[in-house]
Amino acid sequence: MKQNVASRLLAHAYLYSSRAPRALVIIKLLCYIGIGIGSCALMLALIITHGFERDISLKMKGISSDVVIESPGNQLDAREVSTYITENMGAAIHGVSASSTRHLIVSHNDISHVMFLRGIDPAGEAMTTSLAEKIITPRKTTLSSLLTDNSALIVGKQFATQHKLWIGSELTVYIPQESGKSKIALEKKVMHIAGIFHLGLEDYDMNIAYCSIDALKKMYEKCLGADQIAVSFAPPHWQRPTTSILQWVRNLWNRLWISTDEYYEQRVRALRALLPGLSVRGWRELYPDLVASLQLEKYAISFVLGLIALVASMLIICLLFMFLQYKHQDIAILQTLGMNGQTIRSLFTRIAMTIVFHAVLVGISIAWLIGWIIDTFKPITLPDVYYIAYLPAALEPIHAIVVAVGTMLLGYLACQLPLRQLKHFSVVQVLRGN
Repeated sequence: MKQNVASRLLAHAYLYSSRAPRALVIIKLLCYIGIGIGSCALMLALIITHGFERDISLKMKGISSDVVIESPGNQLDAREVSTYITENMGAAIHGVSASSTRHLIVSHNDISHVMFLRGIDPAGEAMTTSLAEKIITPRKTTLSSLLTDNSALIVGKQFATQHKLWIGSELTVYIPQESGKSKIALEKKVMHIAGIFHLGLEDYDMNIAYCSIDALKKMYEKCLGADQIAVSFAPPHWQRPTTSILQWVRNLWNRLWISTDEYYEQRVRALRALLPGLSVRGWRELYPDLVASLQLEKYAISFVLGLIALVASMLIICLLFMFLQYKHQDIAILQTLGMNGQTIRSLFTRIAMTIVFHAVLVGISIAWLIGWIIDTFKPITLPDVYYIAYLPAALEPIHAIVVAVGTMLLGYLACQLPLRQLKHFSVVQVLRGN
């Protein structure tokens, strides 16, 4: 017990001594800076890459909902399926909506354009996708109020800009209808623009128009049911607003044990087991290439910056070698006074881990502050090739824990190499002056 106390006091004295050699002070400063920069870079990389994953997933999931249910080659009875899902999954379901998609030829100012016409249930669509939030004209309105008329269309901003359309503009549309085995008739109809949305994705903003599903069924005789049913899940309880510190701590604890992605995957598996005869796909299965690229980018950047943290941890080896060189007489005296080798090793291990701990704490704090600034004020804009307009940042406590534990482990492993030479330390040689 006394040896442990002495070891702790000596570690503090050696670490903060004002009489330490200049070379030792410089190496110690480099250890602080190197490990701090390494942990800060690794933490910031996780914050930004996870921010990309979060924001892009929210955007893509917002368009297509959490889950899409289909029956290839058949149309679904939306009312029966919706009732069955809500009765069996209850509070886990946030919303259910049905939709069908057909082709439509739009003509305006002698320019024709083939589009996808998607018929939606306005009330259900607002509960499952982010379409209602993306309406830019008119603002502060609902899908139900926009699609009350069977001739009403909601089009994308890019399509409206290219064809110089605004609210109330009339469009001539041609609806394909089967006319014999080898012929297709075009039924002419006049529709008007009721709303304009902006998703930021060219495929949607240019090539998709929305109408009510009742209007779609009247235009297309063979559209009797729904092509697909979208389901959105209720968010996990740890994402809901808290009213006390105890609830905040409990939510934080839950987030450490189960990620948001894992929570939604569990809900998808439960829904798939509930509907074994239907195709049930989560949004990740709809965009597998995008998900794979985001994961690869996250792993690649984390690996590269992890190597930087590893190289920074190697400075601990230089520092401890110098400590052992400068303090070899003190080590000899301590052993002569009866301090065992394990306590002496713990003395220098405590010095190394104190440096690593302080450097990691400062590095993670700086990275967290930078991430908070990026997430709050969005100062960095991105070019149009990205799905999002600003550089994202997602602050997750689990990332700070992973970086801290990983860097501390690297520091501990690094400090074991120079301490191995204590096994061959000779008090007699030191006392003789060799």
